[in-house]
Amino acid sequence: MNSAWDKIRFIAQWVSAPLRTGAITPSSRALAHAMVDNIPEGQGPIIELGPGTGVMTQVMIDRGIAPERIYCIEYSEEFAKKLTNQFPKVNIINGDAYNLENLLGEQLSQTPAIATMCSLPLFTQSLEQRQKLFNQSQKLSVEGSPFILFSYAHKSPIPCPLGYKLIKSPWVRKNIPPARSWTYTALENQ
Repeated sequence: MNSAWDKIRFIAQWVSAPLRTGAITPSSRALAHAMVDNIPEGQGPIIELGPGTGVMTQVMIDRGIAPERIYCIEYSEEFAKKLTNQFPKVNIINGDAYNLENLLGEQLSQTPAIATMCSLPLFTQSLEQRQKLFNQSQKLSVEGSPFILFSYAHKSPIPCPLGYKLIKSPWVRKNIPPARSWTYTALENQ
């Protein structure tokens, strides 16, 4: 659960790097549930991009996902330290998610991820960078694994690639600002 101190840290991160942080407050548990509910059953790893203060991470653990299965990529050194203390069994990596293959390629080479959760401010990056991130996550995952993100916009930040379908949630109004989740899954898995 996010404390008042977490919210203050988050706002401070946003003030210092608004394009990297992307939001003025942490995601709500309601938004986290809208995303986590799209993770398939299974025992493989889960990639979390931009965990921030750990709301999504906590909801995954509350759902029964073993912390050891979660691989978080956090750019902010301060948030990465906080997450390491808060979730000692979760794999916390302080690094740039847009370098995903180099950060996780070796660790996920034997057991690919079953899903990717993305809380990055994707619209701050070029379309080419967003598509590259999606492609990297798919290379590290079981074929057709869902790529789940959220956005405050009316359209998804990544156009739906050929061979995939895109499912959007209703607006999650219990989030500041309201947001929705977008889930990409391969057509052959449906």
